[in-house]
Amino acid sequence: MRVGQLIAGRYRLDERIGAGGMGVVWRATDQELHRTVSLKRANAPDATDRARKRADREARTIANLNHPHIVTLLDAVTDDEDMRWLVMEYVPSRSLAEILQERRRLPPEDVARIGTQIASALQAVHAKDVVHRDVKPGNILVGDDGVAKLTDFGISRPLWNDTTATDSGWIGGTPAYLAPEVAGGKEPTAAADVFSLGATLYAAVEGTPPFGEVDNPLQAVHRAASGEVPPPRRAGALAPALTALLDRDPANRPNAAAARRLLREVAGGESGDTGDDLLDAAPLSRRRPRRRAVIATAAAVVAVAVGVSMLVVLPNRLAREPTKASGERPTTQVATMGDPHTADPCGLLDVGSLSEFGDPVLERAYGNFDRCDVILPAEGDGEDIDVQILLDTPSDEPPEGPGERVGGFTVFRAPEDDNSCDRSIVLGDGSRVHVIVRQYDKTSTELCAIADSATGTALDVLDGQGMPRKPAPEDASLASLDACGLLDDDALSVIPGVDADDPDVGFGHWECRWYSTTSNLQLQLRYDQSPPLSADDGVVKQFAGRTGYITPEGDGDNTCLARLVYRDRTGADGEKVQEHVYLVMRGDRPGADLCDLATSLIRSAAGALPPPR
Repeated sequence: MRVGQLIAGRYRLDERIGAGGMGVVWRATDQELHRTVSLKRANAPDATDRARKRADREARTIANLNHPHIVTLLDAVTDDEDMRWLVMEYVPSRSLAEILQERRRLPPEDVARIGTQIASALQAVHAKDVVHRDVKPGNILVGDDGVAKLTDFGISRPLWNDTTATDSGWIGGTPAYLAPEVAGGKEPTAAADVFSLGATLYAAVEGTPPFGEVDNPLQAVHRAASGEVPPPRRAGALAPALTALLDRDPANRPNAAAARRLLREVAGGESGDTGDDLLDAAPLSRRRPRRRAVIATAAAVVAVAVGVSMLVVLPNRLAREPTKASGERPTTQVATMGDPHTADPCGLLDVGSLSEFGDPVLERAYGNFDRCDVILPAEGDGEDIDVQILLDTPSDEPPEGPGERVGGFTVFRAPEDDNSCDRSIVLGDGSRVHVIVRQYDKTSTELCAIADSATGTALDVLDGQGMPRKPAPEDASLASLDACGLLDDDALSVIPGVDADDPDVGFGHWECRWYSTTSNLQLQLRYDQSPPLSADDGVVKQFAGRTGYITPEGDGDNTCLARLVYRDRTGADGEKVQEHVYLVMRGDRPGADLCDLATSLIRSAAGALPPPR
């Protein structure tokens, strides 16, 4: 390899900027797109095939990790020697290891800012069922603007990747930052990454790794296996977070999302996610000149043979928050829903915390009164991502997915499906907060990372202040009316087999469902908010002085949708909003029959509403 050499006929090598046990990195020029990139080639002087497999594994692992705090993979190419090169974004930066070599220690607030960003990166990594396995100062890049990025996924693996006999029998990672369970021979999990992050931050604030500095790798592994971490002395407000991340028991450590929240508190709110400059120093460009590297030049990966497979498995569960003994913030009481009419779902959302996933837009008037949405506009022609907080009543049936205690709550993590990723928080009175992240064309790979971020914010609010409140609904709003009371026995008699006195009642009595016992007919009546309807939304009819819209198959196949405008109002953002009665007939009937039933029922509901004002 030499300066000026062309790789894959496209990338010109300009300067060797880093090297480690797993590879060498060059700054290069993409001659087609006229941009600076980083090229990484794996080291394997004795096994070209092994190096190629390692590079391919790393490429597959990070190909779909599009995150502002992860170095982006742009391409994977082969050179004339049949060696694989990874083409990465070029990050003008220095590794945290280089910064610490120069300064030895950083202030706790600066360390928390870096940690917040890397915890955010790990949150995205773990959402893909991948474990990084080598979080350390040498694999964290910090730019002049303070933006931190996680790099070097050379020994990371998702469950579905291949292993070989050559790979097995090794612990991958750096002994000074290994979690005790990994040093003791267990397979790495997401909790091990969290420990390694804690060890990295400990080293940054204390000036030495938690298990000290030794030259003998086996001695370092032995120390790590003991799990005995001296209490931090210079960490200040960061000490409780470090104690939590470095808990010897992986079950007691916070997951990446919870770690991010702990670190953000020390970093000062949102600044930990935006990459603010280091507080107490001149900009990095004015310090003693050093070569900017994409991987550490001094901190190579040490692999110690102890008979453990390198295969990484991320358990499909939500990692638990730390216990009080290991640093959990105390909870004064377990939040309950309280009056459903004043529970504010929008108060559980933080638009700013979702900005790393796009340009979020808060929608307060979007559907029923029991929900609040943040829309993340999609790039190009894709569908927008809808992040929904939905309040729900207690139920005898547990939410989907495994449930675990997180502080004073139980959180259920449903498996990701074709177009959504859902989380559920069960409150002290059995009421529920659902976090639903949906994209109908499923082009995004971050739905579960978004869901975990929004769930973490909701837990923070519930833990800190309880359920947020809004004013009681005004009399002129549908929110003050019982949806189940709009249809009486006579109105419901048009549906054979329906027991009018036995509906399924939704949250706040803002929804009711009735089911026929003699057929598959179903009726749903709920309240809805949306921009003003028009003639494009269905056949326009008048009911008791109000405008209605009848839409065959308006809520899917074998349905008829009837909507009745109740009132117009101005939303919090100044836009026009309409409140509707939203009625759906479902069943195996001809569409005309379903619409006849829907029309009859919406007419009855219109007659039961207070007169228009």
